[in-house]
Amino acid sequence: MKAVDDHSYKTFLVFEDGSRTLVNARSIIIEIAPNHKLELDLAPHPNHRGGLPILAGSAKTHQDAENLEESYSRLVIRPGAVNVVHVSIESH
Repeated sequence: MKAVDDHSYKTFLVFEDGSRTLVNARSIIIEIAPNHKLELDLAPHPNHRGGLPILAGSAKTHQDAENLEESYSRLVIRPGAVNVVHVSIESH
């Protein structure tokens, strides 16, 4: 497995028993429903280090979304408990 650059966040798979396995990746894609995927950017631009960019769909900017002829995805973030947010996708 080729090493990811040093600017990627250290990422682990966490199993039911609490054990962890290091994952060497630039991003992780999670399919939360058919055609609804979230991508976690593990190597963000240096201006965004310390945060976790989360992407949904192919549109990266508002202008990209307006140019799409088909529907586009929008992230929805709702507060949960003190240290929890719920992230979902709406299609437009």
